[in-house]
Amino acid sequence: MCIKQELSQPVTTSHRVFSTARTLSASIALETSAFLMANVPPNWQIYFRVPDVHAAAERITANGGKILNGPMEVPGGDWIVNAMDPQGAAFGLHAKN
Repeated sequence: MCIKQELSQPVTTSHRVFSTARTLSASIALETSAFLMANVPPNWQIYFRVPDVHAAAERITANGGKILNGPMEVPGGDWIVNAMDPQGAAFGLHAKN
């Protein structure tokens, strides 16, 4: 698999986006204070596509999980939320604009 830096995204020292010719493959960012405060170790964040991150965030907290960051709008108009399940596994949710 050929990985390249996605030039349509801003390039900073704290965030890199990589893609194949057709799809987003990975995004690398420095840990945020929310992750540091929640004692989340460095990891590859897995994102699951959902229709509505706001509704999903409510379900996460209703079922004993924690919201670590968001929901927030990201460049391009999509929405994400970063969370932790009751057992301590970090994950993300992503909704298309």
